[in-house]
Amino acid sequence: MKPSIQVILSLCKALSQLECQLQGCLLKIYLMNTVVGGKKRLM
Repeated sequence: MKPSIQVILSLCKALSQLECQLQGCLLKIYLMNTVVGGKKRLM
């Protein structure tokens, strides 16, 4: 039983890391879009 619990925990860790990376990417894209949009509005 112990190995399976550890496997599940490591899977959860990997998934949360992936989620954080995805959120970071989305945040970067959102920031880039707002910066570009702001520049276009200023022009």
